Amino acid sequence: MHPSDPWAAERSRFEDVRRLIVERLERLEPLIVEERDRVVDLRKQFWDDVTLNFGSYDEALETAANVTQQARLVGERERAHRALVRQIAGLKRLRETPYFGFVAFREEGGSPAAEHSVYIGSSTLLGDDGETLFVTDWRAPIASLYYDYQPGEASYESPEGLVRGEMTRKLQFLTERGNWVGAFDSGVTIGDALLGRMLATNSDARMKTIVSTIQKEQNAAIRNDDKRLLVVHGPAGSGKTSAALQRVAYLLYKHRDTLKSEQMLLFSPNPMFMSYVDTVLPELGEEPIGQTTFLAYLEYRFGREFEVEHPFDALETLLGETDEEAAERIERTVRAKSDPSLLAELDDFVKRLGAETIPFRGLRLNGKTLVSRSVVKSVFASTDERLKLPDRLFAAKKLLLRKLSEREVAERDADWVSSELETVDADLLRRAYKEVRKRQRSRDAVFNENTLEESILRELIVKERFETLRRRVKRLRFVDVPELYVAFLRSRRSGDDLVWAAATERTAEALEAKRMPYDDAALYLHLLDALEGGRERRDVRHVLIDEAQDYSPLQLEYIKRLFPVARMTIVGDFRQAIFPFAAALHENDAMLRLYGEADTAFVPFARCYRSTREIVGFAKRLLADGGPDIVPFDRPGERPVLVRADDQDAVYVAVARDIRRLQEEGYGSIAVVAKTAADSAAAFERLQPFVGELALVTRETSRFPKGPCVVPSYLAKGVEFDAVLIADASERAYGQERERKLFYTACTRAMHRLRLYAAGPLSPFLRQVAADAYAIEDAENIGSAPSATAARASASVSYREET
Repeated sequence: MHPSDPWAAERSRFEDVRRLIVERLERLEPLIVEERDRVVDLRKQFWDDVTLNFGSYDEALETAANVTQQARLVGERERAHRALVRQIAGLKRLRETPYFGFVAFREEGGSPAAEHSVYIGSSTLLGDDGETLFVTDWRAPIASLYYDYQPGEASYESPEGLVRGEMTRKLQFLTERGNWVGAFDSGVTIGDALLGRMLATNSDARMKTIVSTIQKEQNAAIRNDDKRLLVVHGPAGSGKTSAALQRVAYLLYKHRDTLKSEQMLLFSPNPMFMSYVDTVLPELGEEPIGQTTFLAYLEYRFGREFEVEHPFDALETLLGETDEEAAERIERTVRAKSDPSLLAELDDFVKRLGAETIPFRGLRLNGKTLVSRSVVKSVFASTDERLKLPDRLFAAKKLLLRKLSEREVAERDADWVSSELETVDADLLRRAYKEVRKRQRSRDAVFNENTLEESILRELIVKERFETLRRRVKRLRFVDVPELYVAFLRSRRSGDDLVWAAATERTAEALEAKRMPYDDAALYLHLLDALEGGRERRDVRHVLIDEAQDYSPLQLEYIKRLFPVARMTIVGDFRQAIFPFAAALHENDAMLRLYGEADTAFVPFARCYRSTREIVGFAKRLLADGGPDIVPFDRPGERPVLVRADDQDAVYVAVARDIRRLQEEGYGSIAVVAKTAADSAAAFERLQPFVGELALVTRETSRFPKGPCVVPSYLAKGVEFDAVLIADASERAYGQERERKLFYTACTRAMHRLRLYAAGPLSPFLRQVAADAYAIEDAENIGSAPSATAARASASVSYREET
């Protein structure tokens, strides 16, 4: 211990704690193999240790008790194994960073001797005595002091209530791979030096999980547990998604006795984003929660009945529309179908339905009507009118299934069955043969085997065909739901009747073609749920929706109804609302309608941490209002660069050159962002010969590639890259007001470097940015992009020369 080192005592403690962690890991890691072997042995011996005896009632009871006892023993060993795995994983995280912060806190009225010294890390660490606390979990109530206060008066919420007092000291520690780097007294909430150090690192294909740099406003969102709905809105790169996932870890920690990871569900914007964040919770010491996209849920519900329109197809249609009047009609239609009051209107419509107003379908087989529409209607009319509609339909379903069973027996002698007997497959013959043997054994009479086999074959053939009809009846498809849905749309009046009427007819045509428009899907499912009696998920206790500005108010209301007992966390940025149906997160009324003002909390984020000061300053000026509330974190970097070119060929040459230069400078994740999927495919085709490792990201891509990629602007939402190259910043690409937010979203993906390329007139959004906010370069006059063959040859030579 060096006498002149002011941090000698802290460094000594740090090394002692890390030594404790390493020694404990050395003791525990061999045990995990032993514990796993015990579990495997118990599973193998399960039936050896249980005697099955069902000779009498008492013996059967004893057998059941033995099976239950053995299963309980296996379960206990499996739980012990899982607990050991979790403990070792926690220790490995602590080995890398034993702790990152310290606060000294004296409670109000307490003596100096009663001061609490709290070292804060990724999880709790107790001494071998089980009592000495070396490290406190960042989610513990007292740990919030570190995130919320500087030395002086402070308080935190404990299970017993608010604890007031004084923070007498606050430290931050710098470590690298488990080794001590340094420490400093912190006079601010979280030292900008530490945060800047974290932000200066390069991006990769996974979201970083940094709890040492949680900011005060993020901590408020993470620990808010008072309201049914929490709405977090803030600019790109303000840490919304990180805070949402850290909030999941916090809630699982706080409610660990009553809340499990399988009771939480995250709606992600796309499959790539799911892969981007799927390691966050395990790195925070929690099991992953369920993840899906809203589109995936819709596709699951509709199954093969409809092909659900992809929201990006709808967006591409709008972006590709050159007729402004047509584009305006599309936007008005989509906004009209996004009104959550439609759900209540549909509820009223369903309440008025009766035998005379429900469009029924007959049941047909091989082109022949087995049960006519009029019979189906009379079956429904025979049910008790005092019942609710779902109960009446359930009663009608049972009656129709009975009628099908009667027709099934009569159908066995039909001519079509005789025809199919001549082409019976081997599998059906085997099933018939087994059934013949079974029936012969169970009866005393002597049967003609051939006659019996034919009878059974007829029975199996008809049963197989009728099974499809039974499934349709069980799913209430004797009601013409598409016709009923269109009838509802036609029945309501809109403030824009002509546009609404035209949109309704387009929906009718789509449903007839077995296509489900995306903006109709949630409302249609609500009708299905009203007919079937609901598909509520009461097992889910908490729902998180990321990029919530991409959901319509109606979709958010539908999700709320789908999970009636769940709390909800919504995060998003209205400035990135690129869809015409986007929920207005900045308008409180839109969110307050979900659960009401008393049960809703809003936490605004203003500071942007992702990008350098220069990139944030540039990007906010692209917005119509100039983004006055967006505050950049003070991390300096290079100004964005606009590269002017004579034509698009010169643009591609310049982009390829810049990708190689950025790679030489050490940047790993580089994204060429094009406006649409077609633009991305075109850019990839021209760039790939120059940049052999280049990847094309499409909506089918499940994981973001490492290294340079080309990505459509809307698929880049929610993720970040070391460097972003905007493939076309001209008026041609981003010239309409509806494209402003898309342009802003694309530019805000950049962490360290942003370069924009334009051949021809600049985007009007770029023209409004002050000239000193970016630098201008001219693309080098190196000619047009060569053909694919020549480009590959020149690229190969270039790579050899560079090597």
